[in-house]
Amino acid sequence: MSKEDSVQQQLGKVGNLYSLGRKLGSGSFGDIYFAVNTQTGKELAVKLESTKSKHPMLLYEAKLLKHLEGAPGIADLHYSNVEGNYNVMVMDLLGPSLEDLFNVCRRKFSLKTLLMIADQLLYRIEYLHSKDFIHRDIKPDNFLIGHGKKSNIIYLIDFGLAKKYRDPKTQQHTPYRENKSMTGTARYASINAHRGVEQSRRDDLEAIGYMLMYFNRGSLPWQGLQAGTKEEKYHMIMECKKNTSVEDLCKGYPTVFASYLNYNRALRFQDRPDYAYLRRLFKDLFMREGFDNDGMFDWSQPPAMNAPKEGASSNGGGLPLEAAGNDTPEGSKTPKQLAQQLPGNEEGADEGRLRPANTMRSVEPPTEIGKNEMQEAPDKGKKPGIFASLFRCGIAAVNEMLSRDMVLGPDTGHKWRPFNPFTDTEWMVKVRIILEFFTRCTPGSHIEEKHSAIVWHYRECDEEYGQFKAKELMHQLATSLGNMPCQISQGSKIVEVASLSVKKGLVVRAAITQQETQSEPFADVLVMGDDRTDESMFLDAPQGAWTVKVGPGETSAKHRLKGPAEVRRFLRIIADQKLPSTAMSPVSPSSKTPKFFSMDGRKENVSQEDDDADDDPLDCLPETEEPNQM
Repeated sequence: MSKEDSVQQQLGKVGNLYSLGRKLGSGSFGDIYFAVNTQTGKELAVKLESTKSKHPMLLYEAKLLKHLEGAPGIADLHYSNVEGNYNVMVMDLLGPSLEDLFNVCRRKFSLKTLLMIADQLLYRIEYLHSKDFIHRDIKPDNFLIGHGKKSNIIYLIDFGLAKKYRDPKTQQHTPYRENKSMTGTARYASINAHRGVEQSRRDDLEAIGYMLMYFNRGSLPWQGLQAGTKEEKYHMIMECKKNTSVEDLCKGYPTVFASYLNYNRALRFQDRPDYAYLRRLFKDLFMREGFDNDGMFDWSQPPAMNAPKEGASSNGGGLPLEAAGNDTPEGSKTPKQLAQQLPGNEEGADEGRLRPANTMRSVEPPTEIGKNEMQEAPDKGKKPGIFASLFRCGIAAVNEMLSRDMVLGPDTGHKWRPFNPFTDTEWMVKVRIILEFFTRCTPGSHIEEKHSAIVWHYRECDEEYGQFKAKELMHQLATSLGNMPCQISQGSKIVEVASLSVKKGLVVRAAITQQETQSEPFADVLVMGDDRTDESMFLDAPQGAWTVKVGPGETSAKHRLKGPAEVRRFLRIIADQKLPSTAMSPVSPSSKTPKFFSMDGRKENVSQEDDDADDDPLDCLPETEEPNQM
């Protein structure tokens, strides 16, 4: 009986829920098996470690994985326990490792792919460090791509050697120590790790630098050294690293790689790395090169496959990498096998070709209802926007920071102008650069620019990928903007950066005050909005104003309309009012000042059915049913 059969016979179902399947691979800790949740059918990976192991690490890794889960690029833990003679951990099934994919791509990554890899690796390691741990075994085998729809997300795995570097409560850093044995993989370990210095955050980052140069060059200068013992070999590797300058290591490649390594080698033991700066090194190069960050890596493309030069490594928690018969050395894979393990490349796929791992929908930005209403002059032959008919009314679209003076009649024009009493918008230039980068790398997303805010929309994106990029964007903005006078918020499929000084209530007051100083006060004021952020308009509106909440939810407004159709009907009533003939003449100083409307400037996606809704007048604005409080 084989070991695989023995394991399956002994364990049967792990946790009485997970049915073991074929063996996927092996590692220093034990073996990895394919498994299925018998209740849901979900495919998973099971790690098994003998309870008699000299240095058991699996249950420690499971505990740490539980501590980390919930972030992009961290596998979910489904179960862990001791069963029979094994420590057991059930986790997400992932795809192949970066080492495997490097072989798939004939041991050469394009600069575009390498920069996208660098960006995700830095996010993963920053997250791990933010949870008070360092990894201590950074290498291509420990970064896997996701499975299925998540195949463009890189996962960090294998936390058996991870170590806490600071106290979570006090944030006290572990003390500097020497004479430590080297932990990790010698090829990528930092020079200080070779020297026996206690590792800290800088060492993980230095190892990532060696990984990136490994992908650039295809190999590192200290590979292939021959020695009598492991200790002698480690010493030779250390000496080679010390004697190879960063400039020589990175010669012939973009200078950002040397800048990255020089920065990390200069860090002190307890220094907090500037992760945003390091990511910016690579993102700036990405933008200068004009790459399209569409989530498509080299392995997602369909080039003809050639045999890899080296055998790929075992897959920690990934898809099966099975031997190709007696002609293939154990542990190595044929191009066809590596291609078939990628998501979407099932048995029967075109031989020798890779199909896209996750082709994202590229969607044009949605039509923004309301543009016709705010145009300066309607195109000839087109139905003018409803605002064009609101004569004797001054209008301010608060969210768009636009205003329109009184219109006397259909032939007098209806010009909109920016209304912006606030000037602290220098931050918008920096925000725009960041959002443009994320728009290029997120198909279906688009940017909406306002006079006091910039909004990134991802409603038309692939849902999971959009949420993933939104989290990255929130983090990037938070670290890049610092103390700039703006606020970052995430709504329903949007990320918005707005001026701190611009509150809708303040804008309403400013508009009314401006009118009062230039002419007579408004005869009536209508304040209308549909969002929680509009409550400040209702609260700051002058006494006696009509305050109208559009849609459901608690509000401090006095009246409510159900949705866009009712709003349009209500505005038509105002537009259709029979005004005296004198209203078509210029207003004299003694004339009554026209009504003023303050409305949330967001554009509603109104269907044709809504647009053609019944134009019967509303008897009155219904009062709100909810308490007048937030």
